[in-house]
Amino acid sequence: MVWSKPMKDLHCRTPLLTCRLIRKNLSRHADICSADASYDPDQGFILGNAIYGSGKTGDTAGHFAIPMASDTPGTEWHETWLSQAPVQALQYGNYACRHNTEILWGCTAIPVPAKGACAPAVAAAYLELFNLLQAIGFPHLWRVWNYIPRINQPNSEGLEMYRDFNFGRAEAFADAYDQGLVQMPWATRHMPAATGIGCDGDSIRLYFLAGRNPGTHVENPRQVAAYRYPADHGPRPPCFARASTARLPGSQPLFISGTASIIGHQTVHIGDVVAQTHAAIDNIALVAGNAGSSLQQLTLYKVYVRHARDLEPVRRICSERLPAQAQVAYFVADICRSNLLMELEAMQH
Repeated sequence: MVWSKPMKDLHCRTPLLTCRLIRKNLSRHADICSADASYDPDQGFILGNAIYGSGKTGDTAGHFAIPMASDTPGTEWHETWLSQAPVQALQYGNYACRHNTEILWGCTAIPVPAKGACAPAVAAAYLELFNLLQAIGFPHLWRVWNYIPRINQPNSEGLEMYRDFNFGRAEAFADAYDQGLVQMPWATRHMPAATGIGCDGDSIRLYFLAGRNPGTHVENPRQVAAYRYPADHGPRPPCFARASTARLPGSQPLFISGTASIIGHQTVHIGDVVAQTHAAIDNIALVAGNAGSSLQQLTLYKVYVRHARDLEPVRRICSERLPAQAQVAYFVADICRSNLLMELEAMQH
């Protein structure tokens, strides 16, 4: 199915990909869910729409719910990915996808078992993703978002959920390499940018961006590459790069992974949310610089804060240091390490 409604005037930075963050009131759920999921009359064709909120919206055509508290009760954030070119929808196994000529957006939910590990289900989901990318001709994975319930809690076997998740993801990368679906899985240039954050509910919520052309994956000079973390951080390391750039006609979007107060591979400023926020922003600036950009050129930020009481100091620091013209959304959510109090990610169109 191809959506081919006439285009209206668009104000997108990139013809094939742009992203906007909009806060909406929960009282408008009926309007949100009944709206045409394929076309926004003011902006263009919709590749995908991630809704960060209560989760009551559910998954409908074009909408993917992330059950997570926003910074303001009674509201949710819509992260809408837009294209000036028409998009096509497809279903591949457990993945709902949309694409234009160059970019694929897709999503899935991975049920978390009440007993045992989630690693087998995560491995199966990621391996299905790698097969999907090859099958439909978008073989390069640029960016992945992973939202994991009970992220800091142990599973029934005693392994922290995030470490359990990382085990499954790493197994999928290794299996995909063995099957020829990815190249050199432990090399930075083949790792996607990624986020791993806690969420509510009973399933891991995963969505991604991939393309026909390879991205350039970027590291932080003052951090150990995540996929080279020592065993202190779990039986298998996290599989992601600190950032990825994509190549599109006329543009080169930059996706910066979830970034926290980590130097080397260790958390720094434990218990101090102010110092952690400054350290995380410093890391964002270093990664952006390594990608040929800067903090002031980034156009969109998502900020995750563990405790609602820390929203005010985090927001104050972000307002002082992040570019005034950027879109910034704040959420209350658990972070991938129990000693981290906040994390943020960024993008440049």
